[in-house]
Amino acid sequence: MIPADILKAIKNLRLVMSLLEQEMVSYTHGGHMKQRIKVGLYEFEGPYNFVLHVKAESGVFVITCPSSGRFHVLDVGEGQHLRDTIKRNANIPCWRTNCKFPMFAVYYCNKAQRESIAAELREQFSPPCGG
Repeated sequence: MIPADILKAIKNLRLVMSLLEQEMVSYTHGGHMKQRIKVGLYEFEGPYNFVLHVKAESGVFVITCPSSGRFHVLDVGEGQHLRDTIKRNANIPCWRTNCKFPMFAVYYCNKAQRESIAAELREQFSPPCGG
């Protein structure tokens, strides 16, 4: 049996390693340069600072704060129409309090997937602005 404090340390180490693994990947798609960022096990589109880049489709969003070349997760959410979900989010004041220039990344998927992925990422990152 592994002591509880050792299990907690392992969980914290996994979280730190996951944050360190976040990386932006640029790729060309249809002649346009797009950015991607890996959050947990998922490759999100973004990060963006303008909601006009977001489609009105079902999916998960992650609010990030750029710092020293890395992106720290501030919030995780999901919705049927991501553009509106982000624009009208009740956590916007928290994003702005915790980050001078919050950015967001999106992952398009169906309702069952978005609920599962959002819950998984909230558990993994424990974002300060809830979720």
